[in-house]
Amino acid sequence: MGTITTERTSKPLKLHLALSIFLACFAGLGVFTFQDRDGSIADWTVYLFLAAFTWYVITKVRIWWNHE
Repeated sequence: MGTITTERTSKPLKLHLALSIFLACFAGLGVFTFQDRDGSIADWTVYLFLAAFTWYVITKVRIWWNHE
């Protein structure tokens, strides 16, 4: 019965992991493509990257925590 619980838990966490990687890649590309008029990096790309990276780390910890 423990295997079924682990499998059910791991599917949403793998989705969270994939989404966080996608957002981090999008924000990383945005750093180079979206710039303000003065040539500086758009703030939202930096904030999005930091949020995606934080989400990634939290999800990795949750995967480790739920691993049996």
